[in-house]
Parts: sequence; C-alpha cells; structure tokens
Amino acid sequence: VPKQLVGFGYGELEALRITFAVAACLGMLAALLAWLGLSRVKSPVAASESMLLQLKSGLAAAKDPGIALSYGASFIARGDLVITAAFASLWLVQIGTQQLGLSPSEASATVMFPRLAAILLGTLVGGLLMGVIGDRIGRVNSIILVSAGAAATFMGIGMLNSPTHPLGYVLFFLMGLVEMAAFVAGQALVGERAPTQRRGAIFGVFGIAGAFGIFLGGAIGGLLFSAISPNAPFLLFGALNVLVCFWASRYRQRVREYDKTTHKEFAQ
Repeated sequence: VPKQLVGFGYGELEALRITFAVAACLGMLAALLAWLGLSRVKSPVAASESMLLQLKSGLAAAKDPGIALSYGASFIARGDLVITAAFASLWLVQIGTQQLGLSPSEASATVMFPRLAAILLGTLVGGLLMGVIGDRIGRVNSIILVSAGAAATFMGIGMLNSPTHPLGYVLFFLMGLVEMAAFVAGQALVGERAPTQRRGAIFGVFGIAGAFGIFLGGAIGGLLFSAISPNAPFLLFGALNVLVCFWASRYRQRVREYDKTTHKEFAQ
C-alpha cells in the first residue's frame, strides 16, 4: 500500500500515515462487528460481582497448575506475536533502506512483504495443525511441543547475519506457524481447565497475561533492538520459550497429580 500511494504522488511519510489510518479503520470496523454480535444477556456472575472481584477470582484460579501454565502460555504467545510482527518487519525494512538503498515504501514492498507472506502462511498452517495435534497429544504436551519449536525458531532467526538469507524464508514460515500454534494451544488449555462459573474471569486474566507479554516484547525488545542488535529480541524470546517449555514439562506431572486429588479429568 505505501508503495502504491507513493506512486500516486504522496510522500513517503504521508504514505505510511495513510496506511496506518487504513489499518486503524479496519480495526474499528472489526470491533464494531464484534460488538454487534455479542450477546446482551449477562451471566449471573457478571451481574452480581464487580470487575475487581472477578479479576481476583481469575488470579486465584492460578492455584490450578494447568490454569497457571495457560497464563504463562498466553504471556509468551503474545510476546512472540510482537517480535514476529514488529521487529521482523523493522529489521527487514532497515536492511532495504540502509544496505540496499531503497526507500521505505520500496523496502516494504520488495524486502519485507514476501517474508511477511511466509509468516502469514505459517500462521494459517499453525492454527489448523495445532487444532488436530492438540486433540491427539493433550493440551500440556501441545504447549511443550510448540514452546520448544518456538525456542528453536526464534534462536535460529536470532543467529542469522541477515533476515534476507535464503534460510530466512523457512524460519519466517516456522515463526508464524509456532506463534499461532502457541496461541491456539494456550487457549485450548485454559478453555479445558477453567470451570464454567469462572470462565469469563479466567479468560480475562489469560488476556491480561498476554498484554504483559506484548509490553515486554515491545518495550524490552525495542531497547535490545536499538542498544545491542536486531538479533537480540529474537534471542530473548527464544530463551523465554525455553523457560515455558521447562515449566510445562515440570508441571505436567503436577497437573496429573492435582487432577487425581480433585477428581477432574485431564487429557493425557
């Protein structure tokens, strides 16, 4: 879009601003459609409890190791999304402008877009794949699998000298795949573990955990990108995915023991 606008006579900065404005309008339209589609019937819990009380109940639900793990999975999945969307794009545009001598709009169209297309293709495959695999291997095992894959992928990208390396297409595809798979796996786990009467509060805290992941990815990742190198945010979230993988592995046995004591079912 920026390249097309520049072709119509707009300046580089104007073209980028218009592109962001179009994206904002699309977001507002999606929000309006979602709002119109929501049920107007309030649950008994929502009608009788304050938001603060529901927040506390959502946090208290983390006593269930499975729900606590789902919060961690939400945190890392949203952080992965920031690294994928923001810093991969920024790195590619910088390569185009600083090393190839392209304008920002040309770099976006010729250097960034083909690789973002690989990421988007990966997200489509990742969502479908995790929907099938998650039902077969269980929710916690799914998080172990995708966090290990995300750790390997992000570290692989972080060790590239340039994202334009031919191997970059494969890694960008895998990055989109594991990012979406992590998102689906975390949602599947929290949906399975959350009791019906507290599901809304628990999903709310699940989203808040993701917001912290976005904050860390954007703030800390941005500092690392500028102060150290463009590789640093990818290496950081590769390491964080390793921690989530170990957490899920450690908690798998604890979740099984917890379910035996509370007589709840858990997908082994």
